[in-house]
Amino acid sequence: MKEVTESNSFKKDFIGGFIPVKFLDEKVRRHKWNFVWQSLIAGIYMFFVVLVLDHFAETEILRVIGYTSIGSSAFLAFALHQSPVTGARRMIGGYAISITMGILCLVLAHGLNHFHVPMLNYHGLVICSALAIAGAMFFMAIMDMAHPPAAGLAVGLVLEQWSGPILIIIMLAVIVLALLKILLRKKMVNLM
Repeated sequence: MKEVTESNSFKKDFIGGFIPVKFLDEKVRRHKWNFVWQSLIAGIYMFFVVLVLDHFAETEILRVIGYTSIGSSAFLAFALHQSPVTGARRMIGGYAISITMGILCLVLAHGLNHFHVPMLNYHGLVICSALAIAGAMFFMAIMDMAHPPAAGLAVGLVLEQWSGPILIIIMLAVIVLALLKILLRKKMVNLM
């Protein structure tokens, strides 16, 4: 009898966990309009972020890194607004730390290029990219400003060309996102 119970539990956990047997979350019935308007606000916000980044980002890769990191932040802010990682302090602080680590590791990578060892030049970028993520993670954790979507930006700043205005635009986009979340927090529900 015990084997049957374990087998049924496996089927329930496996099938219910991986195959969409249940298509709609129970919260949809209770908060259907929240699902609609919170998703729309995130989409409208990202529309403007993409327009601005598209105009100012110097390269396609930097645009994509900006879109994806800020888009992930917008998802968290509007779908899981009660999550600790979506607090204004953590979002703004997480991006500030990632930008700082990206800049520091880029300076280190350029310093390694002065050795004129071809293998070190390529591996120097790889090493500095890894250091940017590790440093961003370390400082976000010890300063209690963890915001995971921001970490990818640190790598992007090491690997791709950029200028100061794009960093200001990214920070302004994150500040606007944090302000939107604060203004709407009493009307939002966690969607998951």
